[in-house]
Amino acid sequence: MRTMIIRSSLAAAAATTSVLLITGCTTSGTPKAADASSARPSTASSTAATTSGDPAKVKALVVTAADLPAGFTLTPLPEDQFRQAVSQFQGTTRTATITPSACADLQKLPDVDASKLGVAVATSRSGGILSEGLAAQSTDVAAARARATGPCKNFSITINTGAAAGTTATATNTVIAAPATRADPDDVLVLRQDEKVSTAGPVVTVTTYTGFASVNGYSVSALYTATTPGSTPDDSAFRQFFSAAVNKVATNG
Repeated sequence: MRTMIIRSSLAAAAATTSVLLITGCTTSGTPKAADASSARPSTASSTAATTSGDPAKVKALVVTAADLPAGFTLTPLPEDQFRQAVSQFQGTTRTATITPSACADLQKLPDVDASKLGVAVATSRSGGILSEGLAAQSTDVAAARARATGPCKNFSITINTGAAAGTTATATNTVIAAPATRADPDDVLVLRQDEKVSTAGPVVTVTTYTGFASVNGYSVSALYTATTPGSTPDDSAFRQFFSAAVNKVATNG
């Protein structure tokens, strides 16, 4: 029973992070999409940014068990638990301090209507969590890329409220090659984020892979989190999961 509770809590956290990725910010400071003045997007990205998908389809467009890498299983996430996790994470991020401040305007983090989002979470016995967030809105991937390679390549975040108050993380974003998908390559971004997290105890090293894509008027985000501090995410599993998530939207969205 205890293992099930822990796994469910981790799943809720991963799902919430994926949702915050597609709404413009994350709990770990991944750069939000900027306005047009902060980057000059490609023609493909500009076109994607003017379209929107169908909110009624998002829950049917997320990955299923058949799309998962070997060793991963879908983790059920009760909607009430997911809503509570979203609310808690939003409260924490709105009061956090990010340096440089241009990396995220936390006060403008929008409210999230969980009922209009698609979410899928998968876990493995080896300690990895894959999560997908899907919304019927486009993402300015070019602007996100400009921030991740510019002012937000290196940043820090301090949590000021809640159970994690006093926690500080310093992080580095690195753009890595994206897997081949059916989305326009200009509308796909994959980041490796290396963090050093400091609490009351020893400093913990955390590495995550995050993928963003804007396709057919939808925003897709995928996240791989290794639950064991210091371990490296499974690159192959992440790439398979991200490709499946993007291709499903590209084909059926």
